[in-house]
Amino acid sequence: MTAHSTRRDQDIQKLHALSNSSGGKIRIISITGTPPNSVEVELNYPTVGDKNYPKSVQKSTRVLIDIGARYPFVAPVVSIKTSIIHPNVYSSGQVCLGSKWLPTHGLDLLVKRLISIITYDPSILNVGSPANGDALSWYNVAQRANPSAFPTTRDTSFVVIKPSSISWNNAG
Repeated sequence: MTAHSTRRDQDIQKLHALSNSSGGKIRIISITGTPPNSVEVELNYPTVGDKNYPKSVQKSTRVLIDIGARYPFVAPVVSIKTSIIHPNVYSSGQVCLGSKWLPTHGLDLLVKRLISIITYDPSILNVGSPANGDALSWYNVAQRANPSAFPTTRDTSFVVIKPSSISWNNAG
């Protein structure tokens, strides 16, 4: 077994553990390839499926994670397969992950990040560089009209917490 396939297998194991500990909120639909080259996951968290939100809430989102040949050195390509309106999701469904990918990140951390994205977690929402300008315009209006509707869930069990900054001024 190569280091490449070992890493992918370990990531899949961590993803299974995350799914098993989620109480049904994260469900692995399919894993393709040996070693794995794509994973489809269902995230059972409320999000914005259409512009009728918050009157109409989408309860689950299907996500396809394509693991390229250069993974983990290059981030996977993530596409949302269910309709979603989000400033950081292109109209094609591809998720803009930004430039914060590190080879030490695994698929479990990626899925946690995706949960933060689809639930409009303000600590990860990037309105400064939107992938979808129409979704950003909608969000700005919707957020002003219904500030308590965002984030779309108060369940913080899988929310990505940004590490605190360390500088020479606060280093102990």
